[in-house]
Amino acid sequence: MDCLLVKQDFFSYMDGNLDKEKEELITHHLENCYECSSEFADYIVIVNAISNSTPSIWHEKHNKFVPYTYIRRVAILLMTFSIAWGIYYFVNINRELHSKEKVEVLSLITKNLQYRNLLSESSLVITRQMEYKLAIKTGLERQIKDLHSIEILCENKEYSQAIIRQKKFLSDYPKTLLQKYVYMNLAYTLKTSKRYKDAIGYFKNILKQPIQEQERGKLLWNLSKCYLKLNLEKQYLTTVDRLGTNISYSQYYWKAIRSKADYEFQKYNFLKAEVLYSKYLENNQKIPYIAEKLSWIKYHKNENFYPLILFVQAKQKGIDAYYGLKIILSQYPDSPLALHAFKMCLSPEYLNVIGNEIPSFPIKHDTNKLISYFSDLSMIQSLCEISDYALYRKAILLEKEQKYELAYKVYIKIVSKQEDNTLGKISKKAILRLSKQRRSI
Repeated sequence: MDCLLVKQDFFSYMDGNLDKEKEELITHHLENCYECSSEFADYIVIVNAISNSTPSIWHEKHNKFVPYTYIRRVAILLMTFSIAWGIYYFVNINRELHSKEKVEVLSLITKNLQYRNLLSESSLVITRQMEYKLAIKTGLERQIKDLHSIEILCENKEYSQAIIRQKKFLSDYPKTLLQKYVYMNLAYTLKTSKRYKDAIGYFKNILKQPIQEQERGKLLWNLSKCYLKLNLEKQYLTTVDRLGTNISYSQYYWKAIRSKADYEFQKYNFLKAEVLYSKYLENNQKIPYIAEKLSWIKYHKNENFYPLILFVQAKQKGIDAYYGLKIILSQYPDSPLALHAFKMCLSPEYLNVIGNEIPSFPIKHDTNKLISYFSDLSMIQSLCEISDYALYRKAILLEKEQKYELAYKVYIKIVSKQEDNTLGKISKKAILRLSKQRRSI
């Protein structure tokens, strides 16, 4: 089970609100993962500290700082010692704090930053208020204010300004414990801003430092994406291979397996892609598009993957390569690729080129609606291979619905139009099959 998913369920796990299967999975994970079990122990300390504290600690005389009902929830979401330390500093507001305690406060805030993505918007506001109050008591208010302003810029997608502020922060506070976090955040912001070349430099520098394995996995994953965007295939493959050989990278290990499979698929290395997709599905929940690709690969092995090559080319090159889709429709109508090729041929861009305007493919796959849709398209003779395939799909659906007489008539029509091509030959076999069935009835 993934560490991040386990941490998200700490609250429900401790209160016994999970189903038995999930509770057993988390128990097993905690028994075998030192990092999560250690953090869960810290988490229990936080909850106990909050439970044993008095409301006056968390409320100022005139303005409520945190509503009573949110105290435990916020503590749970933070999952670090920061709140417990917050209590300590609020109780001791008159005590003179030393540089050692500044370091401790920065260390606690650094821990908080790891869990930002787990907080709701309201909890995030409360967390920042708490951090800022701690900063005031320790003389760190300017630094923490700058940190929060950077976070807000990123949340508002003002990336250009965020990058400027991040670089300034690194320059203004060269020795702060927050350096590593801001530096890492800058790399992610550069990637989000599509400044891939700059992001690569920052990612590579961070990876030279000692960091947790899962964080290293995340950095390598984002680095590989930057290489791919810049078409630096050799560097991309090296980085993905590095990810795909270390299962301690957790979710990023499996992302790397899937990414490498997609890459091999796009490069027509279908057998390599098959091995990687199969490995992924054996160890993860089924993803429809992966299962589909595996079915395409297995179906077309005997044709040396020719239809699959045509399909990938059409995906990559666009309308100029759509002739390959028509070959799939006319010569491989029973392929699991055929319906996907058919839908691609119905794209507005392609229909505008060939001068046709037709309704879009039905969103709800109701059989009667589909039969009606294929029937309408089969009447548009200018669509050629597309209309011929539509007529064939109509016959298949009628047969599946056990409307054998209607299906028989459609197959006869297909044979009369194109007796010697693939659709005609397949339809002849269908006619023989249905004829036997009619006689038996």
